[in-house]
Amino acid sequence: MPTAGAHWFLDKIALIQPKKRVAAEEFQAWKLVVRPDRTAMLKCEDGDGTIVQTKGIKYKDFPLDQFTFYFTNGVVYLPSEH
Repeated sequence: MPTAGAHWFLDKIALIQPKKRVAAEEFQAWKLVVRPDRTAMLKCEDGDGTIVQTKGIKYKDFPLDQFTFYFTNGVVYLPSEH
């Protein structure tokens, strides 16, 4: 398993929480998709797959092509923990 060192990923999730549309979602699925040019898209979805928020990221050296975290009740979960 590669070490991602992606503290910035959690920072982005925390900084977007005050936005009304995001804050209104009790359950959030945060998906990071890294493109071949190393730019990325961070998406927040509700539990039903509806996109609530997106944020483009100019450059990342994230070692995976995609990753998902879940956020609910102030706690971030890995998919294997939910």
